[in-house]
Parts: sequence; C-alpha cells; structure tokens
Amino acid sequence: MAALVKQALADRSMTAFSYGYRDDDPNVVGGIQMAEMLGCQHVKVITTADEVPRLLADSIYHLEEPVGRDQYLMLFKMACRARGLVDTLITGNCGDYVFGSPPLAYKYMLASRVPVLRGVLEDIATDQYSGAGAKTLAGKVVLTWRACVTGRNTPRAAQVRSVTGYQRE
Repeated sequence: MAALVKQALADRSMTAFSYGYRDDDPNVVGGIQMAEMLGCQHVKVITTADEVPRLLADSIYHLEEPVGRDQYLMLFKMACRARGLVDTLITGNCGDYVFGSPPLAYKYMLASRVPVLRGVLEDIATDQYSGAGAKTLAGKVVLTWRACVTGRNTPRAAQVRSVTGYQRE
C-alpha cells in the first residue's frame, strides 16, 4: 500500500509511520526498512506498557467507540504523532490480519537470521496469511504435508495488477 501511495504522490514527499512496543519490534523494523526502500521519511511510534491505560481511555473517548481494541491505541497515538507532520494520514488498520501480523513479522525476522531455513520459513509465513503459495521445493513439501495432516489449505491471495484494480487467482 505504501508503495502505491508513494507512486501516486509522484514528486510530493511522504512520511511513513510504524507502530510498536519496542525499537526492535518487527513492525518498527519493517517500517524502517520499507521507508528506506521507498526513499521517504520514517517516524517510529513506540508505546510502553505504562501508556496503555491512558491511551485506551483516550482512544475510546476520541473515537467514540465503546469497545477498546489494540488497533485503536495505535490509530490514536499515530494520529496524535502525525498531527502537524502530514496533511493526510492513511492507515492500514486491520490489514495485519491479511498481510503481516506480528507472528508473520516474527517468522520473516527469524528467516533473515537463519539463512538455511529462510526460503521455507518465508513460504510457511506467507502461506499462512495470504495463501500466496510456496516458492521453494522445501516450502511446497512442508505446506503439502500440512494440508494433508490438517485437511485444509489457505485460500489463494489476490494479486495487485494495477493501482486501480486487482485480479483474484
């Protein structure tokens, strides 16, 4: 999504935000890497445990939502941090369920630390969240075995074909 926004902005500047609970949080590390890849400014939004009660109350009040959810803390704190820095804040709220929740980010970080297992770990992680399918032979073997044991496959992912549309495989 960030790459598509950057492309649409053309020559205008873009600031990327990432949210996490520590500097080494996979979401923060990935956000920094993405910002470097896109050539844009990056802002870390770190939340500590002692901030959670206040942030939860503030986010419920400001978002007028009677149910507190972890995404609201992120949205509220990120919006506060973005105030005065950007004209428009676009978030991928709940996109992590599809494209990269913390378990997925953890598997990618583990894969980068264990080069021998990198391909199969990336295949497993990607398949669990998007159904994109394995790229390595070892990944295909593991995912086929898992499908036989559990009796289910992850649905295939949608592929982005252009900025304006997509095609489902």
